[in-house]
Amino acid sequence: MNFKSKILMGILEPTYGDGMAGVDAVSANALPMQNVSIKALEGELVGRELVSHDLGNDKQYLVGKHVSIEGELPFFASGDLGVAPPTSLLHRIAGLSEVITAATSVEYQFVNDDFESAAMWFMQNSVAHKLKGVRGNLALTVKAGAFPVMKVNLMGLYDGIATETPPNVDWSALADPIEVSVDKTPTFTLHGQALVMDNLEIDFGNAVNYRNKVNYEAVSITDRSLTGKTDVDAVDLGTKNYYSSVINGEAGPLVLTHGTEAGSIIEITHDLVQIQPFEYQDLEGETAWSMPLRFLKGGNFKITYK
Repeated sequence: MNFKSKILMGILEPTYGDGMAGVDAVSANALPMQNVSIKALEGELVGRELVSHDLGNDKQYLVGKHVSIEGELPFFASGDLGVAPPTSLLHRIAGLSEVITAATSVEYQFVNDDFESAAMWFMQNSVAHKLKGVRGNLALTVKAGAFPVMKVNLMGLYDGIATETPPNVDWSALADPIEVSVDKTPTFTLHGQALVMDNLEIDFGNAVNYRNKVNYEAVSITDRSLTGKTDVDAVDLGTKNYYSSVINGEAGPLVLTHGTEAGSIIEITHDLVQIQPFEYQDLEGETAWSMPLRFLKGGNFKITYK
């Protein structure tokens, strides 16, 4: 069996834990993953250490079966105004709501309860690992000279393993990726100041937990700690005194716009970003800063595709 033969498919669940029963493994449900891997059986091994004259091990049993998947995928727009990106499902099961304005935009913002969930099949060759009640975490990386990337960490309830026929997946209709550059990434500002940005990382920091109790089994998002980091060229104090911002605990906006053509633009905004103590670094011979970021609640984090 070819190790590279992998497909991850998913659909939203109308009701938590519905699974994918009655849904065919079709390419329309496939997600454009890269560097994807699965922990097909997780849980706790529990045994009985029965006393006897014999030395050695007693049998153990796997309890609380669940499954974890991690991987990366392109962070990109659909190419059409008002059409959700191919990664829409992963936004929504990571605690974001989706609002589509026809022929205009698709917006994602955090919710604090009633989190959506997915049913998924991870196919390794013809072996289908089935999950239900899937939720997870997202982390975004926008680095100069590369394509933007989303990293996902997913967890779901074990829903069986079976032999299935893999669908034929054709990615030729996907919009082309857009590199991060001066031409293609027109805006990056932090606390109102435009900066030469080499890298921006944002981690949703979702606390994703598996719980198995009497009359209850679920994967839950129980908290969120939105953090990040940016690597930027340093500016003089007369341009912007970020040291003062750190000392005074100031919070201000962050704006990133990537893409220039309608339907392919991604905008990330947050109103209340706190810069934490930062360090100098050498960035291709230029004096630069590596700035840890803390996104405060109430700051209205938003991803807009437009």
